[in-house]
Amino acid sequence: SLLLMQSVLPNVVQVMSAAAELREQGNKLFEAGQFADAARCYGEALALVRASESSQMEALQVPVRLNLAAALLRLDDSMEDVITLCDEVLVLCPANAKAFFRRGLAQQALAEKSENPRPILQAARKDLLCAAKLEPGNRQVRKSLEAVTKALEAPQKAWECSFLLGSDLYGDRQASKPPTPPPVCSVCGHLGHSVCGKASWLAQRAEWLAVPETEVAKEPDSFEEEGTLMSALREIRSSKDDEDYQCGPDLSDLSDDDREALEDCIESTERPYPRLRGPVTLTQAVRCAVEMWE
Repeated sequence: SLLLMQSVLPNVVQVMSAAAELREQGNKLFEAGQFADAARCYGEALALVRASESSQMEALQVPVRLNLAAALLRLDDSMEDVITLCDEVLVLCPANAKAFFRRGLAQQALAEKSENPRPILQAARKDLLCAAKLEPGNRQVRKSLEAVTKALEAPQKAWECSFLLGSDLYGDRQASKPPTPPPVCSVCGHLGHSVCGKASWLAQRAEWLAVPETEVAKEPDSFEEEGTLMSALREIRSSKDDEDYQCGPDLSDLSDDDREALEDCIESTERPYPRLRGPVTLTQAVRCAVEMWE
């Protein structure tokens, strides 16, 4: 048996060396963009790997199959063979992100030529999701996943659109008016909002304070200056007849216990912060803080 092992071992080493050399040639051809020749080298290497029953060939089982799948994808041919190769890899290595990714790409390519692409796209999305979970930082995987997801949403959106427009089975119903197009932001140019950033903040603040937006946009020369906004607010509020609107809730409205609890809460700097005994308005909290720190 020792003589038999000595005669067989060199043959195994030679086959493994030949398969590794073919794979290396395939890698160089792939990098040069010669995908057909690369696929031929990978195919010959895989034939040697499959023909050998030695455990020493296990190191080449997965990479050679993945290399061949990548080359066939670039040739946009034999997508069924790509799926088979990836199936074999996932049997050997169930958590192989490249196998999920390339099988998903092959299914995506098959869906483009199919009369019923939806189930194929669903299978592709499932594989791409697995790849994305295994390699969340892979941009190619995320990009392909987004493309497949959009392709799955497109038919549904088209059906929803035709339904909303009033089309029916026989086309005898008058179409309703198309929906109002979404607003376009004047700042960033994106759909869905009319304004964003500082302009949006100024508009919301002007509405909240009930003052003109031009007044809110005025900025003091320095942080030490009060600016013109306070003067505008005082002028507007002084014209109101409602005394509560002018002054707001006063600290005298709080009981001694409520005020003491508010002062403890304002002075606290570490957890656990004391709880207020009851509701307190923002005006009361600010006035209390001003009196404490003056």
